[in-house]
Amino acid sequence: MGPLTRKKLKPGQNGTKKIFSIYGDRLLCADTETMHRACRLKTIEIIVDSIPWIPADENVPDNTLVDLKIGHTEKLLHQKTKNRGRPLERIQKTLGDLPG
Repeated sequence: MGPLTRKKLKPGQNGTKKIFSIYGDRLLCADTETMHRACRLKTIEIIVDSIPWIPADENVPDNTLVDLKIGHTEKLLHQKTKNRGRPLERIQKTLGDLPG
């Protein structure tokens, strides 16, 4: 049998103050799950490493191939790729072909 109740808490909310005092700004969230009235689990997400991210050069040539995954809710893009006879889940397109 799965959990009876589940709560996702942000840092500083009731139920996270003790954990927040240990992990501070590294704490992303805490989950509590009550199981079978006898067991309550508390799990946390913390940041363990942080490095600066420098985006790649945005001046990529139009003929560069990129991997593209199309979500199920992106109906227009699904239709455009379907009309070209390419698989919907994973296609390779040139950046110049993407709708703007």
